[in-house]
Amino acid sequence: MNGRVNNLLHKIRRSASLEHEENWATTSKSDADKALDLGNGLDAGVLGSKSCQLAHNVDRLLSDSSALSYFINFMDSCDKLNLVKFWMHVDGFRASIANIPQNSRATAEKMCQLDAVHIYKKYIDQDSPSTIAIPKKLYNKILAKINADIFDAQIFDEAHLFVKELFELRFFPEFLGSIYYKKHEFDVLLREECDLMDILRIESLLAGFLELSAESGDGHWVEMVLSVDTWEKQWANTADEETLEDAMAIYNKFFSMQAARARIPLSDESRKALESRICTENGRPHRDAFSRQKLSALEYLTQKLLHQFRQSAVFQSYLNELSSTIINSIELPRIGGRRNEKRASSVTSSGRSDSLPSLITQHQRNTEKMVSCDERKQSECSSASLTDAPHSSTEPPPTPSATPTKKSARLAEIDSMGRYTPLYDTTFTTERENAQSKLKMTLRRYLDKSGLREEELAEEVARTIIADIQTMVHSAGST
Repeated sequence: MNGRVNNLLHKIRRSASLEHEENWATTSKSDADKALDLGNGLDAGVLGSKSCQLAHNVDRLLSDSSALSYFINFMDSCDKLNLVKFWMHVDGFRASIANIPQNSRATAEKMCQLDAVHIYKKYIDQDSPSTIAIPKKLYNKILAKINADIFDAQIFDEAHLFVKELFELRFFPEFLGSIYYKKHEFDVLLREECDLMDILRIESLLAGFLELSAESGDGHWVEMVLSVDTWEKQWANTADEETLEDAMAIYNKFFSMQAARARIPLSDESRKALESRICTENGRPHRDAFSRQKLSALEYLTQKLLHQFRQSAVFQSYLNELSSTIINSIELPRIGGRRNEKRASSVTSSGRSDSLPSLITQHQRNTEKMVSCDERKQSECSSASLTDAPHSSTEPPPTPSATPTKKSARLAEIDSMGRYTPLYDTTFTTERENAQSKLKMTLRRYLDKSGLREEELAEEVARTIIADIQTMVHSAGST
């Protein structure tokens, strides 16, 4: 392995020195002064540059308070807010343990032990309405430590990691496709200090930025940044030889003296440092082998093109599209309101209590209750009218359509047929709707006569049934 590494270093330096002598002789002194060295001057500026603001992974999401607020709203909409609360509570618990002063350690540990018991009762205990339902083995391990009444700083570490993996595998992919992530994305892109890597991670904006960089002659800088970013993401999952081959391909394309067109300028010192990070003794390049060059390129592109791109039609169009999507989105309310912390036994792990069949059944029951309540009121009114002015026993009661309803201060009412009737003037709010509904009714009258006839028959049957019920109630009241 050492022999292979030495051969690689020898080839790189030999080709670099030959090409360096050939190219540098043809480079004017002014051009050499203007050349940007991507290995120097990083400590002052580039290494302290902004990191990505978009939450493109779970670690970034949980470390950014702004992004975390959108994720909290998303988890609340999924009725899984208890998972985020547990993660944040344990995170604070671990931070408080790390900052315990030595002079009051015994007292602080007792306070932390009480906090651990509180976390267990609220999130771990299976009888708690806010339980996070961790695996049985992990639950028993935490329970044993709680019962032992011995302070353990790592008592919730495994559960904390379990919840984080749950975020990563299940909820974070759903969050990326939700309206809450679009709000987070809009919030980040709207800022003046928007990071260039955020733009390069969005496919629609990447195409526009590539076009702009190509027009300015800086397309190879963007290509280098994307190549290095992809290599860094795949570094942990690729074999040593493949990782080394990919690193050499990036070096030869962008940093070698032989790369005349797409060459990124480097000084001899920076080039040697880069080669040593690529060709290591164990044969595997360092993960941060190109990190200095990548950060420097981002700084260069940011200063030269970012402001111009933010003013472009591509960027503004994408912002307008995001804004329209957010404004026109409809967040449907959950049936039953927010999560009821007193509810524990009604929802099982295999399904939710607010499934579609149960919601339909509940709606039918509510409708039946309203109809029966209205019928009861009408029967009481008819009984009272019988005592004041008796009718013939053979005279049928008035039909529901002819029964007057008492006006009140309410905005609307439900008649005996279960229909919603507004009690306010709707002339100004329904002119357009009335015109559209008249047009629809006209079309249906000519195109769907059978459907209209079925609706009329259904309404007549409903009226007959209700009239029969009222006749029975009237007869029972008169006897």
